[in-house]
Amino acid sequence: MTTTRKTPFKCPNCRIEFTTHVVTSSNSFGRRSTDLWQQARGVQPILYELHTCSKCGYSGYEGDFDKLVLMGKPKRQIEVELTPTYLAEFPPADSRRYEYAAWIGSWRGLSQVAIGQLYHTAAWCCRLEDNPPEEERYMERAAARFEAAILDARVARMEIALHTYLVAELSRRLGRSERSNEWYIRAAKAQRAFGGPQFIADLARKQRTDPSDWVE
Repeated sequence: MTTTRKTPFKCPNCRIEFTTHVVTSSNSFGRRSTDLWQQARGVQPILYELHTCSKCGYSGYEGDFDKLVLMGKPKRQIEVELTPTYLAEFPPADSRRYEYAAWIGSWRGLSQVAIGQLYHTAAWCCRLEDNPPEEERYMERAAARFEAAILDARVARMEIALHTYLVAELSRRLGRSERSNEWYIRAAKAQRAFGGPQFIADLARKQRTDPSDWVE
């Protein structure tokens, strides 16, 4: 089961202290989706792995709060764009909080891969929230970020096949079969050329011919 504990955080943007739940233990006994979401049995930890300031809406992982003080453009963007949105939507859905974190990541200059991962996790949250339109929107944004990182050679060598596969799988889930087939082929080739888990190449081949939403 997933367990949490209440933990005090200090917002790096508005500097207030607030209390949030931090995951202390979880498990990997749930199903694994073919877009590589390893679910837990019971409560899903992704609901507690991202934290949101109760005053300004600043959102991020635990490390995004640790000894960080925002200044300059990110701070101004939060004040002008994020905080009014957060207050208008309060309380935001968990998927939306991951989108807030993606905005902040973009303003802070985080990598395309990191921002794509935030949008991808937002899509997973939408599955828990039973919100297909928003899930599609987040999958679209995640795939675009992963593709941009690959084309700009901004992906670690051993992760090229992984993110190429994710572009393919997210495209399939968005109903773009021709595009997904192209990227599945690329994923298998990338695994041979650059390394990475054989599992990715095998899954890419399977998804081309016998697609499924879950890893069996």
